Amino acid sequence: MVIESDSLPANPISDFEEFFKEFEESPNIFKYRQKISEAYSKSENFVTVLFEDILNFKPMLANYLKNHPEQALHDAVDAFKNIIRIDAGGLFNPNEEYMVRIATANNSNDVNLRKIRSVHIDKLIYVKGIIIRASDVRPQITQAVFECPLCGNIMQEEQATKKLTPPNLCTNPNCKNNRNFRVITDESEFIDYQLITIQESPEELRSGDIPKTITAILYHDLVDTVRPGERIKIMGILKSIPKEDRRGRLSTIFMIQLIANSIEGLTSEDEELELTQDDIDQIFALSQEPLIQKKIARSIARTILGQEQLKMAAAMSLFGGIQKKKKDGSKLRGDIHVLFLGDPGTGKSQILQSCSMISKRSVYTSGKGSSAAGLTAAVLRENDNSGMQLEAGALVLASGGIACIDEFDKMRKTDRVAIHEAMEQQSISIAKGGIVATLQAKTAIIAAANPKHGRWNEYETAVENINLSPPILSRFDLIFVIRDKPDKHEDDIIAEYILTSHMQGYDDTFSLEEDESGKPPKATLDFIPMELLKKYIRYCKNNSFPKLTKKTAEKIRNFYVEMRNSNPEGSTAVSIVARTLDGIVRMCEAYAKMALRDVVTEEDVDAVIELVKRYMKDIGYDEETKTYDIDIMMTGRTHSKQDRFNKILSKIKELTLADPTTPLVFDDIYEPIATLQGITKEFVQQALNEWANEGTLYCPKPGEYRLTKKPK
Repeated sequence: MVIESDSLPANPISDFEEFFKEFEESPNIFKYRQKISEAYSKSENFVTVLFEDILNFKPMLANYLKNHPEQALHDAVDAFKNIIRIDAGGLFNPNEEYMVRIATANNSNDVNLRKIRSVHIDKLIYVKGIIIRASDVRPQITQAVFECPLCGNIMQEEQATKKLTPPNLCTNPNCKNNRNFRVITDESEFIDYQLITIQESPEELRSGDIPKTITAILYHDLVDTVRPGERIKIMGILKSIPKEDRRGRLSTIFMIQLIANSIEGLTSEDEELELTQDDIDQIFALSQEPLIQKKIARSIARTILGQEQLKMAAAMSLFGGIQKKKKDGSKLRGDIHVLFLGDPGTGKSQILQSCSMISKRSVYTSGKGSSAAGLTAAVLRENDNSGMQLEAGALVLASGGIACIDEFDKMRKTDRVAIHEAMEQQSISIAKGGIVATLQAKTAIIAAANPKHGRWNEYETAVENINLSPPILSRFDLIFVIRDKPDKHEDDIIAEYILTSHMQGYDDTFSLEEDESGKPPKATLDFIPMELLKKYIRYCKNNSFPKLTKKTAEKIRNFYVEMRNSNPEGSTAVSIVARTLDGIVRMCEAYAKMALRDVVTEEDVDAVIELVKRYMKDIGYDEETKTYDIDIMMTGRTHSKQDRFNKILSKIKELTLADPTTPLVFDDIYEPIATLQGITKEFVQQALNEWANEGTLYCPKPGEYRLTKKPK
């Protein structure tokens, strides 16, 4: 409802009293009369009022509140006090601070952060966004009591600005002092004060836009109610403050701040898409298609032909599993982390960019341009140097969505370590600059990395091929290796697809017809329109919560036990760990969610197991022993290689104990173990070099080796 009248109520206090007493939510249910009575019985000093209720009761009063909010709220508080005074029966304290909070159910007075203009100054506005920064809570003086240093006279001065304003002249007629007045803090009045910075949500930005921010001031009980990374809706009065230069001169250019009146966290209902009945019908029709999961995966990065398994992994990450809370309060994450490793030019970045555009909440960043503070959280000094404030990073801002990190291998090692907690515990803990806090980071990570030598070396493990540590690799639910191998048939299809796209422009359907030479059609692709896909994903995430059945749980258990015992008898290599089992459950839930199902079917489990087998083949397969070996990812070495390393290190310790004073040379180490299987000169030299780099050994001279720690 739009308010057009500029007329003001004749007696606003009386009008607010009438509203509090007579507004009926339903027949004979006096909503605010009951709320005020409950507030008095609980010794609360505030009441929350819906703007729409005032608008429905008396539009002129709502117009007065919107356009003259400071005076209107003062009048509303007076009316609130009058009613409290009646209920209190003479026990009312008139000096207590009372407040009327204004909330909204239908986004009344909603203003986009990017659309705030000068016409909104001194008006009541309602904005939504994400908190990126929050200061410490500090006291602000509102009524200062001063003492004259000459005569000891006591004076009161109301403080209406940021600067402390002392009296111009001592009020004692016998004293004309006008300087050096002392503040008596124990007699002055203070209120709690906090600054927060609100930014546009990343998903609302157009490509290339710089996010807009606004500073909001919280007072009284509103302080410390929200943290960086939280998405909020805030009602407040937009105020303008003149800028000052270094000499204290005021500028004609003003800054704006929002004086908060009420704050609420955004709920899933607030962020739901407005779906028409036609949209819902299309969503349900899609969910009934027999191969809907493959169609969804194919619709991601549709300019890339093929890479179905990679796209399926990305699609499952977009849908996500189900977060579970245990009886002891701990949680099992539902987000699915995916990593693509492989040769350049294989479409990894396009898949990441497509996922970033599809997801409602997303952050896209490059590893080279990301730091630990930028991804997690930072502690910054405030502009006035009066304290520190906490600023949320990309993973916190994307909480509830996905973070796409390209060039993951180019990140500094210390920066990658910072996201370990976010990937597993779904939180970010920080203790810097006197601030100790834990922020939510329920974010799925889809990352891409290139081999350190430019091309993937099939004779090296994944850890040896890329600059990623085993701990970070073990936190991904799926890791795929993409190799760019020549294949005449596939290369012909891809080339024709790319060329056709360039010549004819992109369409939601693509078909290569049989040509004059009689070749069969090479590809027929059917995509889901982008806007419908976005709605489908969000609807499924909000409305589908599939559960495992006894049959599907048994099928997953059998696969896990079978893989644990799949290696030849006598092999001590571990093929799969419990963390992988958790990931399989999450992926099964996501795969079922893609079809809008209530339960996980056996077909869902089979599809996920196929992806997991490829992941294990790509990352955890020891070509030397022909066994699955999870140690490749957990330690960076195969189990057989680690055994040989241990034998070499044991011999070095044995030789050192026999003669602790003499450094060892290569022949001293190699000759006693040369007959052992799989130990060559090259292998021993590789082991010595690795130990020297990691600090297990040191070289007093070139070609000489000593243990860093004395062996026991």
